[in-house]
Amino acid sequence: MTESRMKWWIGLASVVIFLGFGKPGQAQMGGPHHGPGHSLGPDSLQIVELSGTVLVDSSHTHPMYYLDTDNDGSADYQLMFGPWWYRPESGAQRPGHGDTVTLVGGLEDDMQGLPQVIVFELNGQKWRDPVAVGSHGWWEANAWETGGDTLTVTGTVLVDSTHYYPMYFLDTDGDSIPDYRLGFGPYWYEPDNGLQRPQAGESVTIFGIVHQGMFGFGMLTVYRINGQEWRPLNAPAPWAGTWIHRDHADSAYVYCANDSSNWIGFAPGHMGRGNMHMGGMRWPDSVFVMFWEVHPDSMPGDADPGYVHGYYVDVRDPQGSTMMGGSMWGGNNWGGHHGRMQFEKDHRMVLRYTDEEMANLGLDESKIHVRYWDPQSQQWQTESNAQVDPQSNTVTLTSNTLNTYYVLASESSPTGIDSRRSTPSSFELLGNYPNPFNPETTIAFRLDEPMRVTLQIYNLGGQKLITLVDDWRNPGLHRVIWNGKDAGGRTLSSGMYMIRLQAGEQVQSKPVLLVK
Repeated sequence: MTESRMKWWIGLASVVIFLGFGKPGQAQMGGPHHGPGHSLGPDSLQIVELSGTVLVDSSHTHPMYYLDTDNDGSADYQLMFGPWWYRPESGAQRPGHGDTVTLVGGLEDDMQGLPQVIVFELNGQKWRDPVAVGSHGWWEANAWETGGDTLTVTGTVLVDSTHYYPMYFLDTDGDSIPDYRLGFGPYWYEPDNGLQRPQAGESVTIFGIVHQGMFGFGMLTVYRINGQEWRPLNAPAPWAGTWIHRDHADSAYVYCANDSSNWIGFAPGHMGRGNMHMGGMRWPDSVFVMFWEVHPDSMPGDADPGYVHGYYVDVRDPQGSTMMGGSMWGGNNWGGHHGRMQFEKDHRMVLRYTDEEMANLGLDESKIHVRYWDPQSQQWQTESNAQVDPQSNTVTLTSNTLNTYYVLASESSPTGIDSRRSTPSSFELLGNYPNPFNPETTIAFRLDEPMRVTLQIYNLGGQKLITLVDDWRNPGLHRVIWNGKDAGGRTLSSGMYMIRLQAGEQVQSKPVLLVK
C-alpha cells in the first residue's frame, strides 16, 4: 500500500467509532443493544495491511473468519467482517476457505488470544468506512441523546412494500429516487395523538435527525410529521423500553422491544432501599428499563451452537445513563456493578422459545436453561432459579439480581432433533396475525382430526377473559377473529394476553400483545 493511502486510512481512523461490528469474544456496549462506554476507540487501533490465506470455521451458527499470514496452516488473526447479514455497497463478498486475500483494517492491540482485525478494505474493494456506522445504523449515545443533525425537509413519500414490513423513503427533489430513508420505529408503533404513517405519493414535511446511512442515502429518524409529534425529542423512544416509578404500587411489566412474548415483571417496591439499604433516597423518581432480544453471536464470550436466543437488559436513570454500573444517582452504591444490579425484591423474567427453533437447531428441550454473563469471571454462569414449562414453551427466571446479558441455551438432542417433534400433535396453535395488534387480530389453528376445541383468552394473572370457540371442529385450518374485547364487550387495555387452545386433553398457548 502506498504511503499516501496508508495516511488516508490513518486519518479516517482518527475519528473511528465502532458499534455493532465489535468482537464476539468481548463484552461490548454502545448502540441499541449496549450501554455507553465500551466501544473501540481510535487510540486502541492500528491501521494495518495484511496478506494471507483465509481460514473459515463453519462450526458456529455463523462462520468465523481467520487469516494465516505465514502459510503454516494456523490462524494469525481473526477477521471481523461485521454482522453475518452485512453486505457492502461495493459488491465485495466474504472470502471462502483457502482464498488468498489482501486487506486493510484496524488492528486491536490489547486483546487476549488472537489479535483481531476489523476489515475496511478487501482485495482493493471497500468493505466499510472506519466511521460511526454501527450494525444497525445507530450512533454511540445515551438511550435518548439526540446524536446527529436536525433537519426539516419536504418531499414525496415512497413506500417499498416488497419487504415483510413496508420501508418508507422520502424523495425531496422530485426524481422518484429516495433521498432519505424514514425511520418511524417498529411497524406496530403509533403515537397516542392518532398520527399515522404517510401513504405512498403523499407530500409531507418531516422534522427529524439525520444519520449516515448504509445504503447510499441518509437515515432520517422521524420526530414530527407536518408539525405533529410522532415521537418525543430528547426522550427515549416510546418502544425502546418502559418507565417505572420508584414507588409503583402495582406490578410493572417491561416487554422485550423486538419480541413482546418475552417480558420482565417487577413487584411493587422492588427498588426498596437499594442494595446498600439507603432508604431508597439515592434512587431517582423513575427509571427506564430496556429489554432487547439480541442475536446470540452478539453476546460476549465464545460462540456456542447451543444458544437459542440472546437478551440485553439495561436500567437507565432520567439522564439516560446506565445504572448497571455507574450513574449520577449514587454511582455503584446501590447495586449496579459492571453489568449487574440487585433489587430489594425478586422479579420474574419470562423467555419463550418454539418447537421449530429447537428442532432446527437440533437441541434437546429437556436441557434448556438460562445463562447470564458474569463480568468478573468473564464467563457464562447457569441460573439456578429458572423453571421450564414445555407445554407453554416458556422459561421463567425468578431472581432479585438483574444482569446485562442473558442467553437461552440447551444441548444437542441425542437424535439431532427435538424429541417432542418425533410424535406429531393432532393439532397446532399457529398463533395470530398481526401481533401486536389493534383493534383486531386473526387467530389460526390446525386440526388433523375431528376434535372438540376450546379457544380462550387469558390475562397474565390466569383470569379467563373470553371464550372464542367451544365446540367440535373438522380437520383442517381454522381462523377466528378476536376484537380485543372481553366476554362483557369491554375493550381491554394495552398489554400482553395469552391465547389458550385446548383440544382433547392437550393444551397449547401463545402470547398476544394488544397495543393502542
